Amino acid sequence: MSQSSENPNALQQTKSETQLAKPTQSQKPLALATYSERKERLDLMLTNAEKQLKPADRKRIAQMLAVVAEMIGAPMPSEGALAMYIQILGDYPQDLVDMAGKHVIRHHKYNTFPRLADFEEPVRDLLRMRQQNLKETHDARRDYLKEH
Repeated sequence: MSQSSENPNALQQTKSETQLAKPTQSQKPLALATYSERKERLDLMLTNAEKQLKPADRKRIAQMLAVVAEMIGAPMPSEGALAMYIQILGDYPQDLVDMAGKHVIRHHKYNTFPRLADFEEPVRDLLRMRQQNLKETHDARRDYLKEH
């Protein structure tokens, strides 16, 4: 079930958060905003970047792996191996874990359980971009507050 169908206000909340981070026609560009407006928008951008890196829920990872195994007709890995898959995939945000699972279901050709790299490869660069975005946003906020 999508986030917006579970919580009808979720989409609206996302829109209002986005509006603060990105200027609209009625909103000044960040460079022209007052100190308090700029700080508020930088804080919100930092919060959003942090949210995009929130680690996946381990139970949902286990469920995704079970669905993948069922869909491709592969046996589940041993308990120890499954725990390692969950631990490593737990470093990724939930939406990227879900995206990885869908990718494997669509593209894995054999009825063997996919290797960890099969899950990580399609989302690794997206994770790096999010990590870089967080670092750049944090640096921009720190530099701006230091200057003012």
